[in-house]
Amino acid sequence: MEAHTYFKDVIEVYKTYSDTEANKYLNLGWVMLNVESQQSGAHDWHSVFVLGWFRTSGDVSRPENEFI
Repeated sequence: MEAHTYFKDVIEVYKTYSDTEANKYLNLGWVMLNVESQQSGAHDWHSVFVLGWFRTSGDVSRPENEFI
């Protein structure tokens, strides 16, 4: 399947630096679209997790906010 066909059904994208947060989204049915490496210093790299929610999954589901 071509990427442009695959991604046309993604209705929401979420990015996070936290692997713990990414796993919470994955547990709700989100799909990992990409993992990016971003450099923020000479020797400092961070992973960015890019997740998507597909139209066929129904209403968008998000983890409950732990800080409210």
